[in-house]
Amino acid sequence: METKVVITGSSRGIGFGLAEQFLKRGCLVAVNGSSRATTDRALERLVLYENRVIGVAADASRRDGLLMLHREVLAKFGSIDIWINNAGISHETLNAWELDAGTVERVLRCNIDGVVHGTIIAFLEMRKRGAGKIFNMEGFGSDGFMLDGMTLYGTTKRALTYFTRSFSHEARSTGVQVGTLSPGMVVTDLLRMTAGDDSPESLRKT
Repeated sequence: METKVVITGSSRGIGFGLAEQFLKRGCLVAVNGSSRATTDRALERLVLYENRVIGVAADASRRDGLLMLHREVLAKFGSIDIWINNAGISHETLNAWELDAGTVERVLRCNIDGVVHGTIIAFLEMRKRGAGKIFNMEGFGSDGFMLDGMTLYGTTKRALTYFTRSFSHEARSTGVQVGTLSPGMVVTDLLRMTAGDDSPESLRKT
């Protein structure tokens, strides 16, 4: 039976790379972008696998968006074996007090709220079957390392690591596995944003 995989924030970057690799291994995959346009562009790049991939445009930073994503995938696939909370955003390399309130709210909502709700939503369905795997994507700050200008982002990733480990402990007798993925540094749009500009010097420094 084909493994059924959902990856939030998978229209580009690491999430897209994961989707492509799962498809190469014969899985059914649901890719997710925050808009129809970004989701469709990802599907166009995966046209070789069109019989095994679907796209769902949904805001993975909000509970209602995640519920819609979950509902649409279940309607197409019938069940979900692997759910990866990959969606995340960064910010310019600025001290925490230099970030505007809107940026702070968006980063916290996507990187913490989205992961918490995504984990719970996927878990409740998997628990009924007593099987499934949920993975949350670690990043800079997960291990407590600090760097000026990355306080807010690092805080969200440190919180994600604690949440995942604690949730996994609570779920230990349910048959559902909960863990983290830590891919290390990968050059993506998110990393380029952190660099502050596209100059080779800034990117090398980052």
